[in-house]
Amino acid sequence: MEGFYKVYHMVGFVIFLEAMKAKGVELAITDEVMRLMKALKGAGHVVYVCGGWVRDALLKRVKTDPHMDMVTSATPDAIAKIVEPLGYKARFVGKVFGVTVVNEFEVATFRTERSYSDGRHPDAVEFGASPELDAQRRDFTINALFYDPFEKKVVDYVGGLEDIELKKLRFIGNPIDRLMEDRLRAIRYVRFIGALGENWRQESSVEAIKSFADNIVPMLAWERISEETFKMLEGPRPDVCMDMLKEVSLLKYILPELDGAFGVAGGGFHDETVYEHSLLCARRAREFLDNPPYPNKPLPRRGLFVLACLIHDLGKVRAAKQVAYCPKCKKRNVPTLEVDASLRCARCGTEVELDWAFYGHERLGAEIAEKIAERFKLSIKDKEYLVALTRNHMITIAPDKVLRKCNRCEAEFPSWSSVAFELLPADVQDDAKSCPECGSTNSEIIRMTKKGASLAPIRRLVVKLGKELAWDLVLLRWADTLANLKDEERKKLSGHLFAAMYDKVIEEMKQFKITDLAIDGNDLMALGLKQGPLIGEMLNHLKEKILDDPTRNNREWLMGEVKKYLATKTKEPNLKIDSEEGSG
Repeated sequence: MEGFYKVYHMVGFVIFLEAMKAKGVELAITDEVMRLMKALKGAGHVVYVCGGWVRDALLKRVKTDPHMDMVTSATPDAIAKIVEPLGYKARFVGKVFGVTVVNEFEVATFRTERSYSDGRHPDAVEFGASPELDAQRRDFTINALFYDPFEKKVVDYVGGLEDIELKKLRFIGNPIDRLMEDRLRAIRYVRFIGALGENWRQESSVEAIKSFADNIVPMLAWERISEETFKMLEGPRPDVCMDMLKEVSLLKYILPELDGAFGVAGGGFHDETVYEHSLLCARRAREFLDNPPYPNKPLPRRGLFVLACLIHDLGKVRAAKQVAYCPKCKKRNVPTLEVDASLRCARCGTEVELDWAFYGHERLGAEIAEKIAERFKLSIKDKEYLVALTRNHMITIAPDKVLRKCNRCEAEFPSWSSVAFELLPADVQDDAKSCPECGSTNSEIIRMTKKGASLAPIRRLVVKLGKELAWDLVLLRWADTLANLKDEERKKLSGHLFAAMYDKVIEEMKQFKITDLAIDGNDLMALGLKQGPLIGEMLNHLKEKILDDPTRNNREWLMGEVKKYLATKTKEPNLKIDSEEGSG
């Protein structure tokens, strides 16, 4: 039976190849591309559609706005002479390499190349090559397929059709030769695996990259590495790409900070290592781009946002510190004393457990983010975005822990609530209200057991970072929570809670600006304060107070707070702080 299936598969494969190479393969060429190709063919030149579009069309991955490149026997000068009378504009963006841009279409001339002493550019290019020789100079077999829309056939000189059928990503010819021509092909190979799937790996190609790894990154410009890295991050599986970069020994050159997180324990709040958590977080972030958890919100900055999620916890590597955890006190970093050769909590005497803590890792992570941004040649604006998300990712947003009573069966059960509970989706609210005994959602809170966070942290974020960046940080925290393998309750709740609290703060800000105080410096000087640092200090103090509770932003409350604050800060004899306005 096994032999039968082998024969059956082989017969099917042969039929597939013959169908692709024979007439009758209909790929949807746009009218504009056909017009250009007819002009070149009418002038006596061979012309094909080439590259990624052909590959994606055969894989049924064509985008709604496809980009089609062409390859032809015409030289750049001949291309310009043919297309410009038709109203097209021809630009020689790489004339020495035979690349002409006709409007938005790239048209390349068949060519061969000789030696690559810089690991990127050919030392010499010769036009007039055959289509077969042109195909053989390309990177992967599936990228070297040509399509002839006149004959309706796929032209394959390198076995690309076979590799598409077998789902194999393979270098053309000797992999080391292809890597010597352009080192970036090693990184591109990893990116393609992330896009196509891990089953497309061809082990001889992977082993070639691994054996050549030390000679790749030093020969490349960081702008090219950065471009490929961001394509990985924006691709469907950035986690697969990062893990494969690690496997082929390229991660230590591209993102050594992530490479150094491999095997570092995530601490008691995590069941995964820092490296595993980083990859999981990047994957969740990438999923948000295609399936936003709140579709009415603006999308974050795609690859940059995924990078922020990937690196946000890397400061833990430097910050890692072993501390004592007391299971009775339920506190970490407790003072200890040694009793009978065992380490015990100095407060209650319970034997402690050792765990990892990462105090200040967000500050160290921000320093790492800045170095990565500089390495990747990011703009100042993008660097600030990356650093801000990393530095502020430890914002505390938690629900109130409560005890509920079921109105049907009268069972009491632990649950949670929040200051934005009414904004949560109905199914999330029902989950919090559901009785574990009878399933009824008709329950009510009878007692709060632990106070969670207020809206103040979100208010501070919005004021400090702005609405858009604060929302991206909320999404990062959501992805961060989803990437935690340990806490199922937080996974289910946290993201929706973050978003609801954010919405509540934004709604507040429509009514008034949090930072617009009901009093100003003139009011303070009217009390007798002299112009100087103390006035600025006082105003900042008041802003912090109204971030805790915006209802305080009224003249009566603020003047009372001024009175209390000044009592601790100054003994100025002429302060008029006993006026009627200042009372209360």
